[in-house]
Amino acid sequence: MQTMRHLLLLIPLASCVAHVSMIEPRPNLPPRVDGQTINMVLGDAVQQETRLFRVSLDSFRGDLKRGFLNGYPGAVVGTGDLQLVLDSVEPTYARTSAACVATLRYRGRLMKDTEALESFAGVAKSEPGDFRRCFKGAIEALFEQTFRTLNPGEPEAVKSSK
Repeated sequence: MQTMRHLLLLIPLASCVAHVSMIEPRPNLPPRVDGQTINMVLGDAVQQETRLFRVSLDSFRGDLKRGFLNGYPGAVVGTGDLQLVLDSVEPTYARTSAACVATLRYRGRLMKDTEALESFAGVAKSEPGDFRRCFKGAIEALFEQTFRTLNPGEPEAVKSSK
């Protein structure tokens, strides 16, 4: 009987899930000066809804698209001069005593028409925060890192002091 009581207490805790959706990542990047436009294509491996232990990313593809449009230099909806193709983006997170740290493992290509100009891969990590803030920060870091990888001579934007 005592064991059954403990199991009943654990059942509600196991079903608690934090839902993260409709975040507005704003990567801190310099404006594009060469006039080329770029659109983003997400590969089939990038899931719309991603369920992690106790966290559900309900609109992950949309969150990535908003992060791209909110800050990537020359970003457009539709067809651009260049395409930033994200073949895969795999989210994970670690919970500390007071915060979450999100990590995104990603790989992709920069394309012009059907030609791959460059391939890239990396791991983007957020600063500690609540679930929304840590996944927002990881998406921002992903686009800031890809920009630096694809534009090594470009000046970096000044980090905000939020």
